[in-house]
Amino acid sequence: MNTAGQTSGLPSPAENGKLEELEEETSRLRRKLDQVTPSTPIERQQHNLAPSPVPIESSTVHVAPAIDRSNFQIPPQCEMHAYHRPNLSGANGGLLADRVIDGLRVDSQAITDTFGLFYEYYAPLLPVIDPMVSPDGTPPALLSSRPKLTKNIDYYTKYPFIFWAIVSVGSRRYTKDVTLLHSLAPRVTQVALDALKEPRGRTILGLTLLITWPFPTDVSTKDVTFTLSAPLVHIGIRMGLHVPLSAQDFHRSKMETPERKIFRRSEAWIRCLTAYQRASCMYGAAPSAWVASNFDFQWRQELSDILNPSLLFQFKLQRLQSQAYATITENGCDKVSPDQKPALTIILKIFDRQIRDMESENPWLDDFNRFHVVLTRLQIVGLHLLRPFEEIEPTDLMQIYLMACTVLTLLHKCDNTMHLISVSPDYIHGVVMIAGSTLLRLLKSDFAQFVDQKDGKAAFLECINVLKLMSCANNDLPARYSLVLAQLWTSDKVFKFADGAPCLNLRTRSRFAISLVLDCVWWWREEFGGQPGVYSKGESSPAPSNVHPPGQPTFENLFGPEDIMNFPFLDDQLWSDIDWSFDPNLAIPMVSAPMDPAIGSSSRPNDWSSLPPSS
Repeated sequence: MNTAGQTSGLPSPAENGKLEELEEETSRLRRKLDQVTPSTPIERQQHNLAPSPVPIESSTVHVAPAIDRSNFQIPPQCEMHAYHRPNLSGANGGLLADRVIDGLRVDSQAITDTFGLFYEYYAPLLPVIDPMVSPDGTPPALLSSRPKLTKNIDYYTKYPFIFWAIVSVGSRRYTKDVTLLHSLAPRVTQVALDALKEPRGRTILGLTLLITWPFPTDVSTKDVTFTLSAPLVHIGIRMGLHVPLSAQDFHRSKMETPERKIFRRSEAWIRCLTAYQRASCMYGAAPSAWVASNFDFQWRQELSDILNPSLLFQFKLQRLQSQAYATITENGCDKVSPDQKPALTIILKIFDRQIRDMESENPWLDDFNRFHVVLTRLQIVGLHLLRPFEEIEPTDLMQIYLMACTVLTLLHKCDNTMHLISVSPDYIHGVVMIAGSTLLRLLKSDFAQFVDQKDGKAAFLECINVLKLMSCANNDLPARYSLVLAQLWTSDKVFKFADGAPCLNLRTRSRFAISLVLDCVWWWREEFGGQPGVYSKGESSPAPSNVHPPGQPTFENLFGPEDIMNFPFLDDQLWSDIDWSFDPNLAIPMVSAPMDPAIGSSSRPNDWSSLPPSS
């Protein structure tokens, strides 16, 4: 394949010779894994994103103090087990101390409860906070009973940003004081912005929490998740996390770099990239190319052997989605012309094939990881809707429909064990909105005759119910969008021209999968919001002649139509290599051998507590 084809993000046939080498490496990994003894149940609990079946009453698990469950909006039917949470009992009558942020006093009961809620429900999904560090200097019973784990720091004194980020996340479902989350939002956001002025090593912890569980927004506030995601990666680069073997080059004083710290820094970098890529995809932007990591080949193999397989697998999925978006952008496939239609179809099918291969090569996957497989596939195969609706193959439409339904099925399975609906991260909110928008468009089209109407309607209504359950504040985005979907379902005008003819082509086209959501928002605004539409019915964008005044350069003037329409990778060689399997990750190669999520993770900590401050 020529050079132009390689820059498009598609695999080069010249690399086929590596397959035998990869197969030998896979066999070596399988033999190595067969010799490894699975770690203990508590180790699996500490290092797996999904909860362990270890009983919560086990003596090896330190349970937080009793909390009045009526203060939390968490369904009582099943208890989520903690990854390793501390006993928060302190000297102040068993409570942490009152704390003040920008004139707002948060009482000791609220501080204790929100920390307890965070460690119990949120930390297992993102185990980046060290439970052995005191929240605010009040000595927890767990630390006093195990002096060797006591650390002479506390979050409130040394890392106030992290302290308030934890309180903010824990307050999302704290109903004893329903005003707390709203009151904290502007104050903690300002603390986050101030932390960017002089970032330290642990600044990335607070940023990761606020990007994963951002403050709810209404019509009067703006979401800063995407804005904060770029500094997250920049701070990681400033600390040298992207080159863990060469981190000394980014620090003024001598660094101790034992292997344990190198692995911890590598994990921190992966979490930074994953959070950034998820925020970018949910905003509708292709992540920048510099998110690739510079691990050498041997070190990548070492990481594959020791890092949490769930974390590694989800990183690879997100990396693959980012590559798909970058490839579509590079080839201009969001503006589908007759010559570009085959290109978009091929790109989507190739990347979807890679995701399915990843799933089949990792039989250890649990429901939580399979859920991530499906939500990633939906965000890729859903882009078939960028093509003219009448030209999309029925099999592609059926695949989109099934992916949207499967997202809901697996989400409920995860919710039964880990309350995922109630404590879901922001990117899961976005995927449910994409699923609801997709089902709405398909069920309002002629495609509806090929599916069971009753089941289709039930799946769509379930999207609305799930969004309501995900809402953690009045009039936040999940709540508002559930209303949008409900009203559009009853509309006789949605996706139709003025004369009643179908108008199913996407008009918002440049925001990838989130375009499906934004397109529905514009339909709602035109009919229910009293706002004039910015698109003509059936038109994806204003006519070019109206956009560029005379004398102003256009995209075609700058680059030339032959550059826009030229797709050198669509040659005969591509068709012969269409089933060739390539590694979707530049940072870390995919582990093909079946792995138990507990294997190889017992020797690493579940936090980034020893990350050195950036110079």
